[in-house]
Amino acid sequence: MSRDIFKPSVWIANTHVQNLITSSRLRRILLKREYSSLIKNSQQVTLEIANDVRLSGMKTIHNDKTTRPLLILFHGWEGSCDSGYVLSSGGKAFESGFNIFRLNFKDHHDSHHLNEGIFNSSLIDEAMDAIAKIQTLIPHTHCYLAGFSLGANFALRVGTRATELPHALARIVSICPVIRPDHSTQAITDTLPFYEWYFVRKWKHSLQKKLNLFPQYNYQTQLESLNTLVKMNDFFIPEYTGFDSVEDYFQSYTITPELLSEIKVETLLIASKDDPVIPIEDIEAIQKKNCSEKLTFDIQDYGSHCAFIKHIRRASWADERMLDFITAYGA
Repeated sequence: MSRDIFKPSVWIANTHVQNLITSSRLRRILLKREYSSLIKNSQQVTLEIANDVRLSGMKTIHNDKTTRPLLILFHGWEGSCDSGYVLSSGGKAFESGFNIFRLNFKDHHDSHHLNEGIFNSSLIDEAMDAIAKIQTLIPHTHCYLAGFSLGANFALRVGTRATELPHALARIVSICPVIRPDHSTQAITDTLPFYEWYFVRKWKHSLQKKLNLFPQYNYQTQLESLNTLVKMNDFFIPEYTGFDSVEDYFQSYTITPELLSEIKVETLLIASKDDPVIPIEDIEAIQKKNCSEKLTFDIQDYGSHCAFIKHIRRASWADERMLDFITAYGA
């Protein structure tokens, strides 16, 4: 079987099995053991960026003082720098000689106390400012960016504005990106009930932590009563994102062919036909537009959502594909 094709073992090929493995606590524990050098050398950093925003992340630098390539990693919605897919890709890349920065978006991981403002997916300026800060903080030969799910959506948007950064981005990898937020919300609602329960539970937990720190928000009653993504979106988006409607908010981070035509960095988009969260039709629709010569698509039959698991305690196929792509820079 070609390394360019992901073919999982029969016992883990099912899309829901793939998803359960990649998000499991056991996989995170095993990855931390497998990539103990990543964990041992990681240092928590707080980035102070524009508008008094502070974002946290984990900086992992080789100790030999050699200037190396830098890989910045963006997690997905309600994920973190310690999500299984981030540990897997970060650990594999660190072993391969990269310095790593695993960024937490606002209100992710244990960063709720850093800002009064609440996270929303339109905050691309914060992502740009964070990359600029990281590039200045860590000397590097070349800088790369990889994102997963919502982080992959952010990575694509960064690619359209890459010339604004103080240092060039050499290449970008976008793994299972959210293309149409409205379609992904519907997909989560329509698939197994576990998925909506999972995202609702994590979002409510995050909002509760925020409320405990900033009680002036005063949404306790609503938070306790809302139990679907649609109901939560209908309440929280008009109240706390600055957008008048859910539709306007979703449009603010929808990936369109017109937007992708502005990509300024060689970019690899990895997706899976059996992704229960990102409808493959959304990926194929922009692929058919052939909107940018800088954008390459790699669509696999299997892989689920940001999983591509070959073994529970080792790097995923997507990690290897990512490294092949970014190390080919300049070759």
